[in-house]
Amino acid sequence: MRKAKSRLVLAALLTMCAAPLTALAHECPPGFPDEPAISKHMEQLDIASGALSFDAIGDHGKALFVARFNVCDGQGRPATTSGGDKRAVDEPAKLRTSAPDSDACAGCHAQPRAGGAGDFVANVFVLAQTLDPTTFSVAPELSDERNTLGMNGSGPIEMLAREMTVDLQSQVAGLPDGNHTLTTKGVAFDVMISDGQVVASRGVNTDLIIRPFHQAGVVISLREFTDNAFNHHHGIQAEERFDLNPAKGFDADYDEDGVHRELTVGDVTAVTVWQAPLGVPRRVISKDNDERQMARRGERVFDDVGCTSCHKPELLLESRLLVEPNPFNPPPRVATRTSVRNTPTI
Repeated sequence: MRKAKSRLVLAALLTMCAAPLTALAHECPPGFPDEPAISKHMEQLDIASGALSFDAIGDHGKALFVARFNVCDGQGRPATTSGGDKRAVDEPAKLRTSAPDSDACAGCHAQPRAGGAGDFVANVFVLAQTLDPTTFSVAPELSDERNTLGMNGSGPIEMLAREMTVDLQSQVAGLPDGNHTLTTKGVAFDVMISDGQVVASRGVNTDLIIRPFHQAGVVISLREFTDNAFNHHHGIQAEERFDLNPAKGFDADYDEDGVHRELTVGDVTAVTVWQAPLGVPRRVISKDNDERQMARRGERVFDDVGCTSCHKPELLLESRLLVEPNPFNPPPRVATRTSVRNTPTI
């Protein structure tokens, strides 16, 4: 894995939300002796208009990542599950396994700094949310305890997935019916085509969209990952996931906790843009000559026994430009178009 210097460039901004949203500060419930962790939210139109500097957007994103949310911010989701469905009335609203399980993103993503990984005590039970209403068991058939992953390198990972998706979808166009093997960036995927459509596949969904996030590859983008994580771990709902339904209006309170617009479209843009350029991890080369030679021998053995057929030593990007939002995001994702220049290889 080679490392290159990363730098950010603010490019053209394009809004997909025409509603004139105004900044807001949440108020605590009457008699609650506290104040919101985030006193002001970032609006999409302010980003799109160029009124905010790129540093200001990133600073707000980091503030959201490290903030310790409380009920004044909308923490908790008494009426919804981890997956975003309505909760049964008699089901508990909070449990360690099914979450909410943390007050802050940085509560788990903290090593060696904000955005990184987490200690054993920060492990999550990643299958439990799929079984919500809450499960009281940590048995492996009900939940999969996993260490907190680091967000470092997530921007280039998403960029690779986008390029691979475009490549796969272009390859399949015009292919005859039957079985085919598609290869992109040295990774092969088997597909079956019938009546011009992919009806079966191995290693990728039949829509040929590479989903690089989560343990089973089910999330398309860092933005979608962020929307899901805020709801799951903190009970903070992103309006673009829950509230941008014209039938409900922009002030919907989907989780019924009394707080509206808990995470604005601009907030999600900011925290996504802050995470995307977090440095790509690299190998530490020993200063000791014997240890360096041992590492080189290990690298050759790793290749000789076939490990690199799956664990690719290098995946090359065609472009270092990351444009937010991801064009393959599921609806109703709404975002600012922001460019992030990143490392060319991971």
